Amino acid sequence: RLTLQEAEAALAGRPPAPWLFPSPTGEPWDDRWIRWHVWRPLLRRGGLRHRGMHQLRHSYASLLLAAGAHPKYVQEQLGHASIQVTLDVYSHILPGTFAAQVAALDDATSRNPRATSTPEPVEITL
Repeated sequence: RLTLQEAEAALAGRPPAPWLFPSPTGEPWDDRWIRWHVWRPLLRRGGLRHRGMHQLRHSYASLLLAAGAHPKYVQEQLGHASIQVTLDVYSHILPGTFAAQVAALDDATSRNPRATSTPEPVEITL
């Protein structure tokens, strides 16, 4: 059973394109054409201010992380070569990123009052 893409390619006498959304010739779309003929009209129709298409990636990743998705999953979704890239760009979105560390520090200092007390002055004579 052929996919629509494979059937169209067979009818046109060419191999199926490796692209998810190939142009009618089987080649990748010219990004300028997509921006002017697809993206801009969609933004206008939706009453949205201009945003680059790449912004969709950031929105997708941000929404995933805010919803609690594991950063490793987000890395794989975005195709980043390493988790470090994902965390460098998106760690500020992780819910409670630093709250747990601050709470742990507060907890540790409340168990040990000397940890936050002012030390006795030391007299140094030369």
